[in-house]
Amino acid sequence: MFKNFIKRVRHRQIPDAQVIFNASSGDAAQSEAQLEQIVETLRELGVTAQITRLKPENRIHHLAAHAAKRGVPFLVACGGDNTIDLAARGIVGSNTTLVIVPTGTRNNIARALDLPQDVVSATYLIRTGQRGRVDMGRVNIARHETMFLELMTIGLAAAMFPALDATQKGDLARLGDLLGTFISHSPATFHLNLDAGKQEIDVQALVLLVLNMPYLGANFQIASSVDYCDGLLDVFVYSDLGKLDLLTHALQLAQGFTDDPRVRHLRVKQIEVYTEPAMPVMLDGTVLSEKLLHRRTLELTSAPQTLNVMRVAAS
Repeated sequence: MFKNFIKRVRHRQIPDAQVIFNASSGDAAQSEAQLEQIVETLRELGVTAQITRLKPENRIHHLAAHAAKRGVPFLVACGGDNTIDLAARGIVGSNTTLVIVPTGTRNNIARALDLPQDVVSATYLIRTGQRGRVDMGRVNIARHETMFLELMTIGLAAAMFPALDATQKGDLARLGDLLGTFISHSPATFHLNLDAGKQEIDVQALVLLVLNMPYLGANFQIASSVDYCDGLLDVFVYSDLGKLDLLTHALQLAQGFTDDPRVRHLRVKQIEVYTEPAMPVMLDGTVLSEKLLHRRTLELTSAPQTLNVMRVAAS
């Protein structure tokens, strides 16, 4: 029945939903059962769906953009935060609505939006949820524009992310890389231009964060006031924290302490960033080469209310 359902909906011209399923997210041993639950739930709801099981050669944002271009009403993104981020990037600004089914390791986006964590309840939102609009961030660097849903970070956090992500997913062999990067990374001078010259800041720091969503890493809530519907980006400057201070701060975040007076928190519509020397950049889980910032300025702006998302209906 499961295979026949997938085969049948593939022949429909425009389905009710495009499902993008990342079997490598979260617990891979559970992926087949999760996909069957999702498909069966959609069938019970009377939703026709085209199912795409991701392969290494698939580019998620292209699949999502193609669905939006065809006029598919719903994009059901099943995976971790990176899968959700890329799917959102593909449909931003369109009429297609994102349905998030969190099957990843951390699921920070689902947590931020207060969505169900089990696949059946999350899938049901396609019929029982309430459509809403949330902000995204826009990045322009070297004349290339892209979007982000969660965050962008420059400096130490971006440099450590590949090894940190691997260790959090169980690859303890990367602990040496993680420690080595932490020890060897040096601070940079950050030149910040906020809201087209309203404020300019030059600081020495190890890391800069620009957030649209409040959670990152292992479900760390960076600050209680981050709002993804306010038309603003939340910028965190860690100029007064050395490496040991950052470790202490991370431990405090893990314990639920979110607002640290040593961290400079700015809320802006637009920010330009230039670093000396050039630092690595991480955008929604993808680490970009530090060469991107070599003698270049990175510009970020808020893109208010540009993404349609299904959320739990207000009671």
